[in-house]
Amino acid sequence: MRDFTQWKVIGKGAERTCYQDPDDKSRCIKVSDKNRSKQTYREIKYFNFLTRKKISFDHIPNFYSVIENDDYLGIEQEIILDASGQPSKTIYGYLSDARTIKEMDALYLSLNLFKKYLLDNNVIPSDLNCNNLLVTETLCGVKIHMIDGFGSSEVIPLSNYFSVLGRNKINRKWTRFMCERFHPAIKQYQPEHFDTSTMEIVS
Repeated sequence: MRDFTQWKVIGKGAERTCYQDPDDKSRCIKVSDKNRSKQTYREIKYFNFLTRKKISFDHIPNFYSVIENDDYLGIEQEIILDASGQPSKTIYGYLSDARTIKEMDALYLSLNLFKKYLLDNNVIPSDLNCNNLLVTETLCGVKIHMIDGFGSSEVIPLSNYFSVLGRNKINRKWTRFMCERFHPAIKQYQPEHFDTSTMEIVS
């Protein structure tokens, strides 16, 4: 195994560090110390579950392999890039730039499509927030990708297996995300676009 700890750090959280592969900039290794790997264990289990069920990874990073040594546990996965080859911005990053009405309409549409993906495939988010969701600028418009916070955090994750329970959980988390995270971000960064009367997110 190559010494990924010498690679460029492209993200760091309370538990995990993300290193970019210098030989393939579309891939990264996201690792945690084995003594603090609760989230990583859950994510590995959930990615394997999605793979076995042949669920589309259309709005989440492709999962390549598990990385493990004496000290670290992690995953090798795709880095979400824009059409330009640059890493996609978080929702916060995207909104921090001036946006037109047309761009905001496209953002809301992409959120609708992302929510539909979650519901259609019963992909359960454990944490929906503006740092975990990327706005990918493609040649055809923008697209939402979730890069962290996958799978139910319950001890017995019934919502992973029963779509009725999963749908209820996704809808609850989505409503909380829109009210507590997304709309406040618009109000902060794009106050001129804060009238949400014509920007309803459908169920």
